[in-house]
Amino acid sequence: MPLPNLLIIGAQKAGTTALHAMLAQHESVSMSQPKELNFFCWHWERGVDWYADHFENKPVRGDSCPQDAAGWPDVPERIHATIPDVRLVYLVRDPVERIVSAWLHAWTKGTETRPFAELVRSAGFATSAYVARTRYATQVERYLEHFRVEQLLVLCQEDLIANPLDALARVSEHLNMSPMLGIEARRENQSAGRLRPPWAVRALLGARGGWHRETPTWKSRVAHTATARFGRPVSRPEVLPELRARILELLDPELARLEVLTGVRALRSSGVDGCAEPNRTK
Repeated sequence: MPLPNLLIIGAQKAGTTALHAMLAQHESVSMSQPKELNFFCWHWERGVDWYADHFENKPVRGDSCPQDAAGWPDVPERIHATIPDVRLVYLVRDPVERIVSAWLHAWTKGTETRPFAELVRSAGFATSAYVARTRYATQVERYLEHFRVEQLLVLCQEDLIANPLDALARVSEHLNMSPMLGIEARRENQSAGRLRPPWAVRALLGARGGWHRETPTWKSRVAHTATARFGRPVSRPEVLPELRARILELLDPELARLEVLTGVRALRSSGVDGCAEPNRTK
């Protein structure tokens, strides 16, 4: 039963899709299709046999589930009970950029109704999912309660984009396999062509106002068609210095703890374009 020996556990909006696509090109790697099986959080009741059916019997079998590091209870325990020797890869990103990307995603879907500046200034921002999912150290610590530190590799999305071959070489070393050659590293601009659904579409899709896995097919078709015709273009919000300062005030302690745990400081403004130091977990 070919269970995965590699899990990309997050963080959300930090390059997991890009890394998954790169690894899938290698002949010795079987990455799950679809990308996010969400077995350990959403589909645990389906059983291990269902999970194993998504992987070919290749030397490396990988699954990418950013939800696994998003605070779901019992997920690290479930992973350890099922695949205790798995290798984990955790991608991080400049925290401001990650939150901007998460806001863009939610705003485009229509599930976020507040402009970016209003969101960051709001009283509830500190306890929001935007901040919780950027608490990298907290998420890493949850896994290190169950896994050896050498099972975890932390990468910065900025490094994956700037030096994809170097990043893949580190992943190869982490997996104890020969360097991955002939892999095409492409980065698509996911912000291009974003359209925010009009009010009527958000009303059609329900109280949460966005597409979800359980959305009926007919609603999705109507929503996509109406959005393509009447949707408003979405552009990146301006991150004023006060907004960046508020975000970093909340997350600087997390970044400092992450650096102690892994040697990585995920902060592009630290003076380098990417991680301040290479990962030291090995």
